[in-house]
Amino acid sequence: MIEKLRAEMREQSADGVARAVTLLASRGDIPPGERLPTVRAVARVLGMSSSTVGEAWRSLAVQGILDTQGRRGTFLRASYGNVSARHFRHIHEVPVSVDLSTGYPDPELLLDLRPFIAEIARGPRYDGYPDAVVHDELRTLLRDSLPFDPPSLTLGTDVLLTMAELLRILTKYGDRAVVGAAEFAPYLDLLERHGVELAPVHHDEQGLDLEGLHAEIRAGAALVLLQPRVHNPTGGITSPMRLKAIAEVCRESDTFILEIDHFGGLASSPPMTAATQAPDQTIHLRSYSKDLHPDLRVCVIAGPHSVLDRLQERRVGGSWISGVNQRLLAALLASPQVLDLVRRSKAAYDDRRNAFVEGLGEHGVVVPSRDGFNVWIPVRSEESALVYLAARGIGAAPGSPFITNQTVGPHLRVSIAEMKDHHRELAEIIAKAATIRRLGAYQPRR
Repeated sequence: MIEKLRAEMREQSADGVARAVTLLASRGDIPPGERLPTVRAVARVLGMSSSTVGEAWRSLAVQGILDTQGRRGTFLRASYGNVSARHFRHIHEVPVSVDLSTGYPDPELLLDLRPFIAEIARGPRYDGYPDAVVHDELRTLLRDSLPFDPPSLTLGTDVLLTMAELLRILTKYGDRAVVGAAEFAPYLDLLERHGVELAPVHHDEQGLDLEGLHAEIRAGAALVLLQPRVHNPTGGITSPMRLKAIAEVCRESDTFILEIDHFGGLASSPPMTAATQAPDQTIHLRSYSKDLHPDLRVCVIAGPHSVLDRLQERRVGGSWISGVNQRLLAALLASPQVLDLVRRSKAAYDDRRNAFVEGLGEHGVVVPSRDGFNVWIPVRSEESALVYLAARGIGAAPGSPFITNQTVGPHLRVSIAEMKDHHRELAEIIAKAATIRRLGAYQPRR
């Protein structure tokens, strides 16, 4: 088993060991219930320290993959395959009075769907199973609103479920995917669940670092994950020139791009897509949960026929999206009133973010976040910062579940979406939390 482990390892680290064990277990090379070699035995053969291997074992136990039974040994759980998400499970809510951890839109700034639902209720009755996946009216509105004229267009219920469908087409077991050195945790979980290894590349002020991207594609990366308009968790924006350069690299190497626009009409940057330069490689996903309403449960998938035809072929049975939801989305997209409401919501979110980021800057905390709900804050100690904030009734998301490259350093992700007031006061408290080196280095307020 140790030799199999050695063959699967890409890096001599705890994460490298943990990922190799996960891959072997997913493939069935380690049968459920099998006892694993001791930490010392694995460390000796791999030429690593026992503490590093022990850290990997502990990580796998926390994920529910391994069952540690003291002197009896460590075993692969028989229920492996039904474990919870490795990254997202560590972003948990705590009982606080000010919760800045979620990244959800402010309910008060969401559209009121009731008038539009009432309008649909006055429309024609249900006329049977649909002939087409996308209603004609909605298809026309979507093509007018997307940043390119896609060869093919279809629908999904949400980005995460659709991404899971697409990964079965775009990747195979053991492939590598380029992700940010910090990336949205559920995306990381989906990639790992599909046996796709993460290839982290840092972002600079323009977007993904081109040199790092070139290196990973030369090493055989099969997929590049992009959030060009607003990046979660960092709040960064990809410049049009950088997006063009990324697309050209992927077109020349015939590497797929999975491009996600989750912010839509709330984004400050204009609609843009890698499909302009790489139409055969780019699959564009557009969500309406943030700018219109989470209950729409419709996302758009646009891209080449070679991918979207396979997506439809793999869908068995009830693969269409609710006609009610389609008519609702069409009514929203066609309404000038909705556009005005989205603009007002965007202005409110921009004011909240700008006031908070300026407040952080007044206390010496500089962040890369330029748009979106999330502010990516460097801290000296993630744990100490979270404890300090919780003691003051403030919740934030730990940065570690988002981080794919440890050179990034500790961070917190703070959402401004529901930060309706006290921006400067919150910035001062969070800036203080960012400076704490270790637990016990401060006196909690009494």
